[in-house]
Amino acid sequence: MSAELVGILSVGATLVVGGLATAGAVVGLILRLDSRSTDRMDAMEERLGARMDHQSARMDRLRADLAAMEGRLSARMDRMDARMDRIDARMDRIDARMETMESRQYELVQTVIRMDATQQAMLETLARIEERTGSAGDPPGQPALFETGSSAGDDPRQSAPTPA
Repeated sequence: MSAELVGILSVGATLVVGGLATAGAVVGLILRLDSRSTDRMDAMEERLGARMDHQSARMDRLRADLAAMEGRLSARMDRMDARMDRIDARMDRIDARMETMESRQYELVQTVIRMDATQQAMLETLARIEERTGSAGDPPGQPALFETGSSAGDDPRQSAPTPA
């Protein structure tokens, strides 16, 4: 081997060793960068996981709050329904009372009409008696049967002494 060949081989070996060293350094750098990226990605994944856990817990709380609100609203609606049922029952009782009062009022009006007819018949009968006898049938000197007040004259029932 000649010196030139040894020099070339030496330079070639140096270049190979240097290339390998550079390649090793580049691979090391890439591995370090990859490690940092992996660390960053892991940190980001942890933060994202924590954020998702926080959002999940928040959603659970919101669902629980919503369920509680629905329960309260349902209870309030039940109370309002019960109140409306009581009001409806009260209105039914009032309607029944009104119908009873209207019925009684009708009966009272019918009774008054019958009493008026009876009174009219009595007055007509009295008028016929007066036409036949010339008076209401009272003895002379006695007040008329239906007269009252000062024009009635002396009524022995009114002036009779009271027992002591």
